[in-house]
Amino acid sequence: KGIPLVDASGARQAFPSLTMSTYASKGAVVSPLVLANQEHHVSIDAPDISAAENSMRAIVSTPEFDQGAGIAAWSMRGATMRDVAIHNTLSYARELGKKLQQAIENKTDPGKAVKEYLQGWILFRGRIVSVDEQTQGGFDVGRVVLSGDNSEQVWIYNQNENLIAWNTNRSLPLAMGPDLICYLTADGQPFSNADLQLAKDKDVVIIGAKTKPESRAPSIVNAFLT
Repeated sequence: KGIPLVDASGARQAFPSLTMSTYASKGAVVSPLVLANQEHHVSIDAPDISAAENSMRAIVSTPEFDQGAGIAAWSMRGATMRDVAIHNTLSYARELGKKLQQAIENKTDPGKAVKEYLQGWILFRGRIVSVDEQTQGGFDVGRVVLSGDNSEQVWIYNQNENLIAWNTNRSLPLAMGPDLICYLTADGQPFSNADLQLAKDKDVVIIGAKTKPESRAPSIVNAFLT
């Protein structure tokens, strides 16, 4: 439609916190932030990323926003964008979608196609057997339990996004942020913690993959640990 887009962003995956963006780790100015829903909008001018995150969460937790808002932040010039963003994120996502669509059309294994494109691993195959979710502080926090063959289970803990995956038969985690822990039904339907109903009564593939090196900055890793 002739609308220019920047093929870059502060992450090549979804993160639960502004502090986990390369914009934050590389010192881009986050303010002003604007939060809005259908009825209200609020502008924030915060001195740093931690203050911005805390203020944003406090506002989203008010009755006026009821734990949900759209956010605009990090206005910047192109020169800054080149330095602080991960490049080619939109084209990367679009190509992933093509690979998934081709696998579905060709009746091949969608999980394998996604795993190969992400250069990742199939961590687990099974079905969702329980979900424990609650909303607090602007986050959806919970645990999703999947069961596979031989009563083997994987527990995935999330804060909006998946943070860590444990196999009940192992002493170490299968995967943890900032690396990716991705959901896909065996027939090729991606879903997130916001739409787990898409996987009801379906076999699910858990795919793990390494994040971009830029998303392994010490401040981003520390944000996951805290």
